[in-house]
Amino acid sequence: MKNVSNVSKLMPLLLIVSFCTFITCGKSADKKSDGNEITEITTSTKIVMVWIKPGKFMMGSSSNEYKDETPQHEVTLTKGFYMGKYEITQRQFESVMGNNPSIFFKGENLPVNNVTWYAAVIYCNKLSMQEGLTPVYSLKNGINPANWKEYDKAKNDVKNARKRYNDSKEDAMRRVAGMIISLQGKSRLEQERSAKKFEAAVKEAEEGNAKKQEAWFDAVDALERFEKAWDSVKMDSTANGYRLPTEAEWEYACRAGTTTLFNTGKRITTGQANYSSNKTTPVGSFAPNAWGLHDMHGNVEEWCWDWYGNYAGGAKTDPAGAVAGSNRVRRGGSYLDNANEIRSAFRDTATKWSSRLPEEESFYDVYDEENETLFYGVYDEECDEGNETSVRTSCRIGPTGFRVVRQ
Repeated sequence: MKNVSNVSKLMPLLLIVSFCTFITCGKSADKKSDGNEITEITTSTKIVMVWIKPGKFMMGSSSNEYKDETPQHEVTLTKGFYMGKYEITQRQFESVMGNNPSIFFKGENLPVNNVTWYAAVIYCNKLSMQEGLTPVYSLKNGINPANWKEYDKAKNDVKNARKRYNDSKEDAMRRVAGMIISLQGKSRLEQERSAKKFEAAVKEAEEGNAKKQEAWFDAVDALERFEKAWDSVKMDSTANGYRLPTEAEWEYACRAGTTTLFNTGKRITTGQANYSSNKTTPVGSFAPNAWGLHDMHGNVEEWCWDWYGNYAGGAKTDPAGAVAGSNRVRRGGSYLDNANEIRSAFRDTATKWSSRLPEEESFYDVYDEENETLFYGVYDEECDEGNETSVRTSCRIGPTGFRVVRQ
């Protein structure tokens, strides 16, 4: 009986020890079959992150099939970092940004998609501020990307100018329709007398619409100029806030110690990742890699910090990509891609229009007069290969999202 009594007294302590062992007293730990411990943290904003230790790996591919993956080179990452266990979900994005730009598939636990690179940077800074961390990104003029006064003005100018143009068109149509109705039942002589007034009204409406349309396009141009200013965004590597991973960090974390085409080995199947499918899947639907990260292959492409550029030969330490460029790097492939395009070394790049500042629903409402169709598009000449009527072009960013890292 005495032994039973002692055991009973020790039971609460044993339970506490067992509980702390399981969650590492604030940091959850998961034992993998290879004996490696995965350390996780859950932030105050419910972002689950996995610790990625510093190390070395061979970046790129030894194959000459894709020139931008060569030369394969050794990369040393001297600092460890936390990386999001999952891609940022639509719920997480909307809770910080106040909107959900996703257009392909919507769902709180689905990865956010149709996200511009600029929006991802903005999200990182805003999330940092919510948690009381130091924002990583800033502009050369000293404006923090989480301070939206200038951005909001440029965005609202486009929105308001577009509304004035649409209102003007509707008003003109109502007035002309009213004049037509008023002439019904009148004699031919009365109709002829009203013809000049009718023509004058139509001309006035056309001129008014043209001016308001020009003002709308001017506002779009101003927004594009603001976008160019954002190309000067800088990353403070000493800040403790959230940021996008560098391309090297992304591939290092994706490989998780592997040297094969995929972190699953030489091959991958649709039971291991979401690719060659017709929709996105909730984050974490597939098994993680050896370091505890989910969906590094497929689902949605993921933005990296780097400008896109060719690899230089030789070993690199903490590389952060090209010094300048016109496109940003995307990694991981998406549900739309085939197996070859979700390889660990596969690189993708986004054209300039894919890196636009986020608009309301990420697009302008555009009316295609030729086909009498209202759809989403962007006013960007590059979308339509220089066609001046590119306002009718439906350029879309695609199934692109991101995950965050922090020191």
